[in-house]
Amino acid sequence: MTTVESSRPRRSGTAYRRRTLRDPVAVGCLVVLCLVVAVSRAAPLLGGVGVGVGRDVLSRLLYGGRTSPVGGTLAVLVAFVVGAPLGLVSGFYRGRLAGPEHRHDRAVAGPRA
Repeated sequence: MTTVESSRPRRSGTAYRRRTLRDPVAVGCLVVLCLVVAVSRAAPLLGGVGVGVGRDVLSRLLYGGRTSPVGGTLAVLVAFVVGAPLGLVSGFYRGRLAGPEHRHDRAVAGPRA
């Protein structure tokens, strides 16, 4: 005997979301991230008077927090737009184009001994 719930297909992110929300470190990071975004968005309300003078450190941090997520999102977007086609082409030609990108990976990986 089958029930209606078991015959319904599960959404792909349901198990991942449930597992993530059970992890206290992940939940803590999510709370901190949401708090930073909320406080950064409220920078005009929370910021002090000395923004133009450059002396109010809290205001500088709040306004800086508004641009940091945008910069991070743009960096990830550019890396995806450049990296995904490069990886697809390299995988299609089965490594014949992989020489230059592998050398770049080794150069960026860390200092030479």
